[in-house]
Amino acid sequence: MFLHLMKKNILLTCIIAIFGLDALLAQSTMTLSPKSQTKNTTINTNVDAVVTMVNTDTRTLRYRITASPISSIPSGSGWQVCYASYCYGGSPTLTPGMALPPAELAGNGTETLKFTYEPDVNVGTVTIKFCVYNNDNIADSSCVTATYITTNSSSIQDLMNAYKPQAQITSANPASDFVSFNYQLHPKNRNVTLLLTNAMGQVVAQQSVTDLQGVTFMHVGNLPNGVYYAYMHSQSEPVLINKVIVAR
Repeated sequence: MFLHLMKKNILLTCIIAIFGLDALLAQSTMTLSPKSQTKNTTINTNVDAVVTMVNTDTRTLRYRITASPISSIPSGSGWQVCYASYCYGGSPTLTPGMALPPAELAGNGTETLKFTYEPDVNVGTVTIKFCVYNNDNIADSSCVTATYITTNSSSIQDLMNAYKPQAQITSANPASDFVSFNYQLHPKNRNVTLLLTNAMGQVVAQQSVTDLQGVTFMHVGNLPNGVYYAYMHSQSEPVLINKVIVAR
């Protein structure tokens, strides 16, 4: 009988220990506030959702952050998560097991997390769910949602000029063989092409521009004498640079 009671006590102790451990693992060591935010912004203007994180444990917490879009993100737009000394962004989802080392938050400490949305040329509403994970216990997590509402800039002209390339002719004009252009692009300019058209609007020469700034040359030696128009073309409407006169 005594042996039987000992076995029951040992079994009960094991059950309590197991359930106690599960309860400990289930208890969140972090809290995020506020749980949801709505942020308003305009095209080409980044906006931050700032969240306070609290480590409720006395031990140092090692953690990672994931970001999961709940709604689709417009093409060209992006987001970035910044915490501790790390900034992540660019891909739709970050996973807790990513290769970069986790950040640390001291016991009973607080930290500010910043979630940045970077709207491009599209208006609309984007919602992203951000979650913080205990690096040593992935089941321990806390999440928030941020909704970003993007509208047009204050004027249509501001919108049209958001990514307007800048360029000027730096060679002799009239030209006989080559024309050189000194140019500077916005970092978000994509698929930029230098175009040369005749008086009827027909493209007579073109070339791609890949660097953000520099000097590029266009051969005009095979063109008839006359007046032409140089344009920089990206994802926006073509931007007129100047007239190019070809004369020999």
